[in-house]
Amino acid sequence: AEIEGCQHALQAVGGRPVRWYRSVVGMTNPFVAPVLKALGLVRVGWSARGYDGVGCTPEGVLSRLLPDLRPGAIVLLHEGAAHGHNLAIIERVLQVLDERGLKARLPVP
Repeated sequence: AEIEGCQHALQAVGGRPVRWYRSVVGMTNPFVAPVLKALGLVRVGWSARGYDGVGCTPEGVLSRLLPDLRPGAIVLLHEGAAHGHNLAIIERVLQVLDERGLKARLPVP
């Protein structure tokens, strides 16, 4: 009921049917898949994860993230993390995207 209610609310605001579903903090359980199927939703999650939510170094985050940075990747990074390395990490990710001929973009509705 929660998922369906949220999808109706999002459609009312956006004016278009919702196609995708992202679980809160990426969590899911066996009860979610049948609901998504019944609502015609596709579950999406990240495919490139830097594990940058707590103490980290830019080098460590990039070593985990960059191997999975490819066309269509969904990148997980945490804004405002207390470690203070956000700008250095994002700058390097954008440089690598450029080196690989890729571009960052928002999902297309």
